[in-house]
Amino acid sequence: MKGGYRANAGRPGWRRKIERTLALDVRELAKLGYLRPGGDPLGWHWIFLQTRAESVELGVQPHAERLELSYRRGEEWRRESVRLDRVPCHFGGSRPLFRCPWCEQRWALLYLLPNKAHFRCRTCARLAHSVEAEGAAERMWRKQKKLLARLGVEDRSDPHPPRPRGMHERTYQRLLERISAIEAWADDEQLYLLAMGRLVLRHI
Repeated sequence: MKGGYRANAGRPGWRRKIERTLALDVRELAKLGYLRPGGDPLGWHWIFLQTRAESVELGVQPHAERLELSYRRGEEWRRESVRLDRVPCHFGGSRPLFRCPWCEQRWALLYLLPNKAHFRCRTCARLAHSVEAEGAAERMWRKQKKLLARLGVEDRSDPHPPRPRGMHERTYQRLLERISAIEAWADDEQLYLLAMGRLVLRHI
């Protein structure tokens, strides 16, 4: 049995998506040298956080165990402090991580929500990846696109695309089998949806 009316609709999409939210990445700050121990504590580094919908100019001031942030939201300038931890690496050295101001857990990324006063982690901000709201058909379509890309083609206009140079025959055949399996699933799904549509029309 296929399930109820949300059988292939994916998870509810009410949560804000990570891809549309301003993010501060501690790894990028470290790469830019903005977390360097012993740096000038009076100096400010300025960066831009940006999504398709919004952007913000952010001032970063490094200290020994924290990072001071300054940014403008609307007509108001805001300041906040975020704790920094340095976690030992397996092969020596350490890597920096934020401490979420809300839950105190370690994270590489903190997010700034619209009209909110403070950065917070993904969990505290209740964010989700866009892929989490995809339905079964969307996930299968995306999987097929990835398989076709490995064969160097964009669609199935050619039912037997040539084997890419350097690809083993066994790998090539396995990719074709996986693509065919997805197409068979799509055909079955389409028949099911057509049958459901006829059933609904009979009861109107």
